[in-house]
Amino acid sequence: MNKKLDQLLETNEKYFQLLLAKMEDLSQRLSAVESKVQQGDGGGGGANGLNFHKIENKVDYLNGNVVVNSTCSIFDYLKSHDSVLDKSNIQNILCNNVTIYETISCILSELDMCYLYVFPFQKGIIYIWNHDKTTWEKSNQKTLKTIFETLQLKVVQTYNKLYTSGDLKCDNVEVAEYIFVDNFDKKYNDFRKSLFAKLTGNL
Repeated sequence: MNKKLDQLLETNEKYFQLLLAKMEDLSQRLSAVESKVQQGDGGGGGANGLNFHKIENKVDYLNGNVVVNSTCSIFDYLKSHDSVLDKSNIQNILCNNVTIYETISCILSELDMCYLYVFPFQKGIIYIWNHDKTTWEKSNQKTLKTIFETLQLKVVQTYNKLYTSGDLKCDNVEVAEYIFVDNFDKKYNDFRKSLFAKLTGNL
């Protein structure tokens, strides 16, 4: 009986020592992470996980740290890349599963090229790569409206192709009100918030 008890105590002691070692290792790693965050070397957002609260000029930071290897503007990119939109996007809009605003903000957040950037806790501010000026800048309503209208035109064109080929499955006869909207100015804030949220989720 005593022998079994001694073995049990010995086994428990080994596991306890192993647990202590792992806790010590975890504590050291946590301290290192906290130290980096306090020094601005980690956590909190930005391309390299930098603590963006310490970045006074966000545009300068982006220009120095976020490289955009593009040969054209975001507008030309959206016009020339058919892959940004597919049949499921159109089908979901037509069947009123999602709005065109939700679809477009989702497409923009999943682009292969980094044209848009957000800092997670800088609420609502979306930065856009200006290809002509080769610099990042804060987006505004006019810019986002142009981007939206560029993609909306692509939605209409894709719909026409799919409709002509008989490749759509939706009984909705009032498709125009779903694939073409003319109320961006009223919906701007909602669209911007939706896009910001989706971009934040892709950082």
